[in-house]
Amino acid sequence: MTQNNSLHSINIEEYLKSIGKPSDVDIQILKGILSQANILCPEELKDIFVANYDVKDGQEQFKDVWFFSDNYLVEVLNFNKKESPTLDLAIFSKNVQSISIETKDFDLSKKAKDNSRLKITFYTFSEWSCDQVASGHNCDTLIKIYNKYIKPNMVRLHLHLA
Repeated sequence: MTQNNSLHSINIEEYLKSIGKPSDVDIQILKGILSQANILCPEELKDIFVANYDVKDGQEQFKDVWFFSDNYLVEVLNFNKKESPTLDLAIFSKNVQSISIETKDFDLSKKAKDNSRLKITFYTFSEWSCDQVASGHNCDTLIKIYNKYIKPNMVRLHLHLA
């Protein structure tokens, strides 16, 4: 495995602006994590998704981030905390076994509204799972991630018996 030290094509500021730039997300922390993820992943990272969870009184919490390449996923849980984050690297190319999609006030064929909610969970043959949650206009980003990376990597397991 070689380190990927090339410039990544992810624009964090543009992404955060598209979802209404949450004030509790530290852009410098995200940039630092992206730099580390770029070193960890053997391919160029191309997309980002930051999960936003509903909490009381209409507030949102941004705590988990995923970076995607063509064949890999880098997951960082609780990135917005001050302690050092843990980065997990997984291959998901042709490895998705099943997918669960939950929506609330969101039509998958239309643009998200402020009150839209979306949760996508996928399971892999390597017994790894991923929960991604979005609210508001971040649902549009999650659907793009689903269509570009998750859906095309769902395959049927073929057993060859001797």
